[in-house]
Amino acid sequence: MHFPGDWINERNEVIEPLNHGLKRLYSNLGRSSHEQNPVAILIDENANQDHGECYGFSHVYSGTFAIDINVDKLNMTRVSMGINDEQFSWLLNEGDSFVVPEGIMIFSNKGIEGITQTFHNIIRENLINPQYVNKVRPVILNSWEGCYMDFDTQKIIDYIDAIDDMNIELFVLDDGWFGKRDNDTRSLGDWVVNEKKIDLAKVIAHTHKKGLKFGLWFEPEMINYDSDLFREHPEYALGYSSKERALSRHQFVLDTVNKEALDNVYNQITKILDKYTIDYVKWDHNRNVYDAYSHYLPANRQGETYHRLVLGSYELMDRLTKRYPNILFESCASGGGRYDLGMLYYMPQVWTSDEMDPMERLYIQYSTNRIYPLSTMGAHIGKHKTADYSVKAKLSAIGVYGLELDPRTLSEDEKKAINGVTKLYKEIRKPLINNGTLYHLSSPYASNFMALMSVSEDQEEAIVQITSIKKETIKYRFLKLKGLLKDALYENTYDKKVLSGQHYMDIGLNLSRGRNVLETDLIHLKVVKKSKE
Repeated sequence: MHFPGDWINERNEVIEPLNHGLKRLYSNLGRSSHEQNPVAILIDENANQDHGECYGFSHVYSGTFAIDINVDKLNMTRVSMGINDEQFSWLLNEGDSFVVPEGIMIFSNKGIEGITQTFHNIIRENLINPQYVNKVRPVILNSWEGCYMDFDTQKIIDYIDAIDDMNIELFVLDDGWFGKRDNDTRSLGDWVVNEKKIDLAKVIAHTHKKGLKFGLWFEPEMINYDSDLFREHPEYALGYSSKERALSRHQFVLDTVNKEALDNVYNQITKILDKYTIDYVKWDHNRNVYDAYSHYLPANRQGETYHRLVLGSYELMDRLTKRYPNILFESCASGGGRYDLGMLYYMPQVWTSDEMDPMERLYIQYSTNRIYPLSTMGAHIGKHKTADYSVKAKLSAIGVYGLELDPRTLSEDEKKAINGVTKLYKEIRKPLINNGTLYHLSSPYASNFMALMSVSEDQEEAIVQITSIKKETIKYRFLKLKGLLKDALYENTYDKKVLSGQHYMDIGLNLSRGRNVLETDLIHLKVVKKSKE
C-alpha cells in the first residue's frame, strides 16, 4: 500500500502486488508529498484490515526521498529508504560527520489497522510537541476562500462580526496583508504590514475583544521576483541566474542554505510576531524545487543543496517555534504537499488539501488518516456547492475542524446546520479527535461507503462517520463497529437505540433505508450502563 497523488488529489490509497524486481516510491521535487507520500506498507497476502502480518515504513523527513522495495529471485523482499540519490552528493572531509534522516519501521500482526494505530500512537507520543498532543485545537475561520487577497480593514472586521453566533474560536487572516500583496505576483519576502490596506492592530484588537484568537499567514521559504528583498538580494533565491531560474507561481524558492537569507527572513517575521499578539501561524510552501542551485555553495558542493535546503528550513522552524512556544503553527504546502513526520515535529497540524469538493475530500481524508492522527489533519467546511453545509460540516468533524468561506453569505438555516455539528465537535474533540483509537470501517476505494470510527481510551464513547458515494435504494444494511466494550450498553444518536457493544460489533448499526449521493451521518455513541446484566 502506498499513497501517490497530486495537488488537490493527495494521498490516493493504492494497493498492488509486489513482483520480482524493484519498486521505487520517491520524490525528486525538493519536498514531500503531493506526488508520493513518504510512506509504504507491506501487507502479507493473507492479511486484511484486522488480521495478519504487515510492515509500515515512513521517513521523518520533508525533502527528496526514495523508498526502494526489491523482490529477489528467492522471493526475499528488502526495503531501503533514505534521501533520494538523484542530484544528491555530499563532500565529507576527514573528521566531518553526516546525520541521515530518521525513519520509523513498524510491525503488526493485527492487519493494516494495527499499522495505522501504531503510527498514530508513535506520532502522538513521540513526535508531536507534547504541549499540543492533548490540547484541543480551536475551531477556525480562515479568510482565504472568502475573499482571497481582496480585503480591507472593514471587510475583515465584518467577517469577524458575522461569526458571533457560530462558535468560532480562531480567526485567521490569510495571504494578502503584507508588502504590496494584492495578487500572487509580488511581495513574498517583504514581511511588512501593508498599512494602507489593513490596520492589523485594529483587526487583532477587535478579534480579541470578541473572545477569539487571531492567526496570520506566512510563506517564509519563498520569494517573489517582484519584491524588495529579491531586488536587493537576488542571490537569496535558488537558481543559477535571473534568466535561468525556474519561476513557478510567480515565485522563487528562498535559499535557506544561505544563513544570511535565513536570518533576514527570521528577523522580519520576529518583528511581526513580537509587535502583534498572534495566536496561530499558517506556514505555507506553494511550489516545488526545480533548480537546486545555491549561490552560497561552491561548485563542488551543489549536490548538497536539496538536503541543506531542508536543514535550513528546519532551522528556521526550530528557531521560531522555540521563540514562540504558545503560537500554534500549522503547516501547509499548496495544501498537502508536505504532509510528513518531519513537519509534524515542528507543527502539530497540517492543511490536508486545497481540494474543497466534499466528494474528493472524503477520499483524501480517509487515506491520510491511514498514517496520520486525526488531530493533525486540517478539515474545513468550504463554499463548494457539491453538497449542503450539513454534509460538509459532518465530513469536516473528523479532523481539525474549521471553515473557509465568507460568513456573511450564510443563511440562518446554513448557520444552524453548521452550528449543530460544531457543538458536537467541541464535545468529541479531546476524547475522540485528539486521543481516540481510529478504525477504518468501510473503504470508499472498495465499496459505496466511506466509514470511520474513533473510540475513546476508556471505550465508553465513540463517533462514527459514514458517507455514501452513490445513491442506493432501501436495503438491509448494517455497519459493524469496532473497539467497544462487549458487555456495556451504548445509546447512539442515529436511532436512539440502546444496545450492547457486542451487538454493535457482531450485528452492527442498522442503516437499512435508502441513501442519497454524499449522504453523511455523524453518529455519537455513549455508554449508558457499564454492563448489560
